[in-house]
Amino acid sequence: MRFVSSSLIRWCGILMLASPVACGGGSGDDGPDAGMGGAPDAGSAADGGGIDAAEANNGVCEEGGYSTDNRYLPLKVGNVWRYEVTDGFDVTIKRQEYTEVLTPSAETGEVVVQITEKIDGITENWLQQRGDVVVRLRQRDFDAQGNLERTTCYLPYRTRFDETAERLIKGATWTDDYIRYVVPNVDNSDVSCDMSQIVCDPNGVTSKCETVKDQWTVTEDQVECETSFGTMPCIEILRVRLEGGDAPPKQYRFARGFGKVLEQGDLREELIGCQLQ
Repeated sequence: MRFVSSSLIRWCGILMLASPVACGGGSGDDGPDAGMGGAPDAGSAADGGGIDAAEANNGVCEEGGYSTDNRYLPLKVGNVWRYEVTDGFDVTIKRQEYTEVLTPSAETGEVVVQITEKIDGITENWLQQRGDVVVRLRQRDFDAQGNLERTTCYLPYRTRFDETAERLIKGATWTDDYIRYVVPNVDNSDVSCDMSQIVCDPNGVTSKCETVKDQWTVTEDQVECETSFGTMPCIEILRVRLEGGDAPPKQYRFARGFGKVLEQGDLREELIGCQLQ
């Protein structure tokens, strides 16, 4: 069975009317604050007002809003982030949204669909909450005409953010081991990410399998993040590729109730706005 999210079809249709490159292909390795000090604790009054937080919060970061989910990566449908992306002297805008919930199969379970719109196209990801860890299961990249360029499966999964208590402390370090299975597509055929159906081409033509090991390290558990709309405390995490192809080290900063605030690696992404549930 082929799963094409309704949100992806909607975004490609809208964007292609506005720009012929809006649905172009992206990278196979994708890769989210209010007068601030972080999001208020659940049930507390908003700072400076004595008004119940739920009544005062509209979720718009530029207006003092935040997610009602006080996690470092709020996984709620309807969440939207906007980033300024700097690549050398080029500056563009990236938009990311959690658009819908799907259950591709009983084995896969429920996933949240993430649509990322960049200057060079659209990427669709399947994210899943597993306890205190958000993982990525699958990524698909599309060209300007909405044709599928490639599907990337992460087996059994790839960590997006690990919020277990022992991995939120400065100095904590761990590795993330997975298989990256990449299938180039020219006919929009659907690709199963079930381990039992994976077929690795030893020549790397019809598919490519690669064992990957990433090392994650919490470099700071309380660092000040500055944005165009305020300052907040963040956790800073470094990801280094130890095995499995070339990938530059990446440093991330996340804030509770807001998500990713900063990413630095081959590009620099800074949060400039969001609408959160």
